[in-house]
Amino acid sequence: RRKRRLDAAFTPLGLEGERYMLTGRQYRGTIEGRQARVLFYRGPMLELHLSTPLQTRFGVAEVGSTTPALAHLFGRDPLDLDDPDSGGLRVYALDESWARSLLAAADARRLIKRLLTGGGGWALVKQVVLGPGSFRLRLYRSKHLFKYEITPEDAQQWIDDLLALAQTAEGLPAPTLTDEESTGERLVRSGGAVRVGLLIVALLVGVPTCVLAGAAAVFFVWTIQ
Repeated sequence: RRKRRLDAAFTPLGLEGERYMLTGRQYRGTIEGRQARVLFYRGPMLELHLSTPLQTRFGVAEVGSTTPALAHLFGRDPLDLDDPDSGGLRVYALDESWARSLLAAADARRLIKRLLTGGGGWALVKQVVLGPGSFRLRLYRSKHLFKYEITPEDAQQWIDDLLALAQTAEGLPAPTLTDEESTGERLVRSGGAVRVGLLIVALLVGVPTCVLAGAAAVFFVWTIQ
């Protein structure tokens, strides 16, 4: 039932669905020349990724829904925002000057607020995050245990807004403070094949065997690639 509902939401976008890890789903494809990926897994956690040439870090969430993980990701305090139109937001950025330029654009503020307050009312935590090479919307945890709804209309609006936000951000002067994709980010972007292999080994034969089996899993993935 969950597979049917997720397929109905994301396959109309031109994305192809498949199993992710053991119980999740992922969708991949190209949208307006950009690589797109959607992940859904236990939490519930929904992540929409859209590629961008930008290589900096920027994160925003509503006040009260910011998780410690977001602050830890940037390793710094949120920006002090004087703009009343950006009130109610927690903003973290590697390049603070660039982030302020982005938030000064009325279209960017409108898109970010709609991504954080629009569809997905079931989510306790909503974040818009820019990492090296990827804009993403992250929705995490349900307000009503396992009750959540992801509609085709929500999916289309999220993608449209992420596309428009990426175009606005890319139209600004390039950020001067940049970063590279982390190992974990590369793993997620590549599909997490090694992680899935290690998880399956852990479930089947136990954690102590994983260290030895991990090398075999890495070699297997390298071979098939």
